[in-house]
Amino acid sequence: MRTFFSSAALTAMLACLSSAGHAEVRVLNVWASTTEDQQNSASVYMTILSTTAITLVGAHTPAAKTTEILEVEEARTQGNEVVTRAIQDGIQIQPRQALDLRPSGYHVQLSNDSEPFKAGVKIPLTLQFKDSAGKEFSVLIQPEMLSRFGFQGPQIDRNITYAPR
Repeated sequence: MRTFFSSAALTAMLACLSSAGHAEVRVLNVWASTTEDQQNSASVYMTILSTTAITLVGAHTPAAKTTEILEVEEARTQGNEVVTRAIQDGIQIQPRQALDLRPSGYHVQLSNDSEPFKAGVKIPLTLQFKDSAGKEFSVLIQPEMLSRFGFQGPQIDRNITYAPR
């Protein structure tokens, strides 16, 4: 069953979170594409919510040789070419506003030279954030690799709540 949240539902969810008295981060609908054929990279997608202003500054996993936060600038249909740019200064997340990492937009790219990313495998992925005071913190998630062929989007919500102290 696919789950979609309206803006009102997301705002209500964050209003409940903010009553705890400290910042909280929620990571929803986490999934990752598998590597197909001769590809050596996979993409991780999710929705990130926070009760305060934060910046997504990086990501890391021991399952990949390199991990980058990228933005798709242009997708060309001829030759299946996709032009991306690395996000150097992070992505700002405003309080009570969802940041969607999705195909054809922002995403976390995992690259490997040898081991393919296969369907059904869960990998540890650490997201690195910085709050408005410059304090850094991280959130560990485990996206499941799902085949990009015939896939319509996240089938199960994987919700993680983190409250930096």
